[in-house]
Amino acid sequence: MHLTASVWKQLISNRLDVVFVGLNPGMRSFATQCFYAHPTNRFWKLLHEAGFTPRQLLPEEHTELLTWKIGLHDLVSRPTVSGNELSPVEYRLGQETLLAVARKYRPKWLAANGLTAGQWLSGDKKVREYGEWGVLPETATRLWILPSSSGRAGSYRGGSLTYADKLIEWKRFYDIVNHS
Repeated sequence: MHLTASVWKQLISNRLDVVFVGLNPGMRSFATQCFYAHPTNRFWKLLHEAGFTPRQLLPEEHTELLTWKIGLHDLVSRPTVSGNELSPVEYRLGQETLLAVARKYRPKWLAANGLTAGQWLSGDKKVREYGEWGVLPETATRLWILPSSSGRAGSYRGGSLTYADKLIEWKRFYDIVNHS
C-alpha cells in the first residue's frame, strides 16, 4: 500500500512564535493523524518540561498548541518507518515548502527537531551543533536546531545524548523564545 502525503495535515497558522519541524510522520503518527504519536518519542514530554506548555499534552491534543502560538510541520509529509527511507529530492522539496511556509505565515522561529531536519532547513549539511543557525533566506524567521525528540535518535558527535541532555537544549531554546 502506498500512502500519499496529501492525507497528512500540518498544524500552522499566522504569526506563531514557534513552528517545530520534524523530518516526516512515522507510521503510528500517520495512522492516528497525531504528531509524535509513537510512545518512544519524547516530544510532548520535552515540550512541557522545557516550559512551552503548562501540562504534558497527549498526541491527539496537538491542535491545542495553537493556543500557545506553537505550530507543527514536517519537512516531508510522506510517512515512513525511518527517515532513511526519504530521498534527497523529497528533502529538497520539503525545504522549499518550509521556506514558503515561513514567508507566508511568518513565524518568529522554525525549530528543527533533530540535526537532519536542521541540515535540510538550513541548506548546510555541515551543521553539527544545536542552537541558533540564523535567519532563513527571504524571511524574518529564525532557525533553531534542537536534539531530536525521537527515541531512535540519541547519538551526537559519536557519543550518546540522554533525555536530560536533550532537555537542557530544549530549555535553552524556550528561554530564547520567551526573551525575543
